Amino acid sequence: MRTEAVQKLVGRPVKDTFGRYAGFVVGFSVDVGAEKQFVGIDQGNGEFTEFPGRRILVDRDGLVVIPAWKVEAENLKREIDTVRKRVQALEGLVKDGEITHTMYQQMVDQYNQQMKSFQESHSALLQNLSTRLDDIEGRSESLDRFLANVKVQFRAGEIDEGTFKVASEYSTSMRTKNGKEIEEIQSLLRTLSQPTAQTMAQTPTKKDTVVAQATSG
Repeated sequence: MRTEAVQKLVGRPVKDTFGRYAGFVVGFSVDVGAEKQFVGIDQGNGEFTEFPGRRILVDRDGLVVIPAWKVEAENLKREIDTVRKRVQALEGLVKDGEITHTMYQQMVDQYNQQMKSFQESHSALLQNLSTRLDDIEGRSESLDRFLANVKVQFRAGEIDEGTFKVASEYSTSMRTKNGKEIEEIQSLLRTLSQPTAQTMAQTPTKKDTVVAQATSG
């Protein structure tokens, strides 16, 4: 995320990756070491949030906020893949006699500890995804009730066609955007509930078991 790009977007609206309005840009901040960037966004109703740079994208339409669960899932996958590749490399080194078995075991133990911490992160991510899914499904149900009431009022002659059209188009559009997030979360939950979780849940006691665990999948 380039600071120059963010500066030009101060005061502009912000959307999330599903196209929903997320507020407008208030400004940005950079830490003393200029290593971490944060974008301040007014989300409405007096809510102000600083989003870290890793959760912000800049496209031709402005800033886009990436959901926390998506960033968390991508980071976890990347970390797990890195450890697995390193264990595979470690196995090759010990087979070729480039490192001792003692060194091999010490390093495998370190990687195993990392895998255990990933299991905790994995479990927390599953919980966060389930909570988010319940929340977004609840919002979609509220939209359905709202639209049903609008249809009743229109049929009863209480609101004109123009008002009905605006309310109907908004509800349908928002329902579609919510549906995209629901589909992504459900897909991710199916993926996370399979081999990776089971593999990480194992606690190997021998170096060969550790290698098999970390390199499987």
